[in-house]
Amino acid sequence: MKDKAGVSNILALLMLLFSVFFFVQMVKADCKYVWVDDDGEVVRTEVCDNVTDTPALDKPSVAPIRQPNVTPIQPIQPRPLGMRECKNAYVYNEDSDSWVTERVCV
Repeated sequence: MKDKAGVSNILALLMLLFSVFFFVQMVKADCKYVWVDDDGEVVRTEVCDNVTDTPALDKPSVAPIRQPNVTPIQPIQPRPLGMRECKNAYVYNEDSDSWVTERVCV
């Protein structure tokens, strides 16, 4: 009798862990709007990890001033499923208040 209760507890724990993992993946996979330097023009762009991500709501913000810099090197990598093109671009990081190079796919 105790063995069945132990197995039930383990299964319940595994289901809880799976649910938490799935929820965390859903939460972190949403799209976000970022400022991107598109060949010298700073534009607001929605960035997603893949086509199944939840679209983001764009909150109003003022474009940051772009520092002159060299064009990022374009690596050879496959693009995520459903995306037309990917490129390295300067993206404004609001947390660090600086421009960083990130891979942007549209």
